[in-house]
Amino acid sequence: MATQKKIEAVAEFSESLQQYDGFYVVNYSGLTVKQMGKLRKQLRELDAKCTVYKNNLVRRALSAAEKPEMGEILDGTNAIVFFKQDAAAAGKVLKGFAKENKALVIKGALVDGGVLDADGANAVADLPRRSELLSRVLATMLNPMSQIARVVDLIREQKEEAA
Repeated sequence: MATQKKIEAVAEFSESLQQYDGFYVVNYSGLTVKQMGKLRKQLRELDAKCTVYKNNLVRRALSAAEKPEMGEILDGTNAIVFFKQDAAAAGKVLKGFAKENKALVIKGALVDGGVLDADGANAVADLPRRSELLSRVLATMLNPMSQIARVVDLIREQKEEAA
């Protein structure tokens, strides 16, 4: 029989699934409370959050939300790191924190409705941040226009010299 606390935890997780675009699953066993606090602070700066849920409650919430099953990723001592829009930014924070604190291990992720294993989640973390990708796309789009402007300017200069 489900207790009220379990029902509330599933509801809270389900609400977070709706508010956030995805999440990472990390093994945090071996981290101190102070280290977890430091990680949470870094994540809050990105509008991400780190919360601990029981694995079976996460499975129930994912099933109720018709999200894919995560299988063995949800075995062991896990924390869920929810992120908005920029999976790479949250992944970079996690990966950087894991370099300093070997106890933190990225186990997988739910990104764009698909489940990623540890390798896939780490690959997403290696991607450039969303803002960097957008600036690259904008620079690529503006490059032909700036070349046309230079050619037009050269033609103008040649006509001025000829006159």
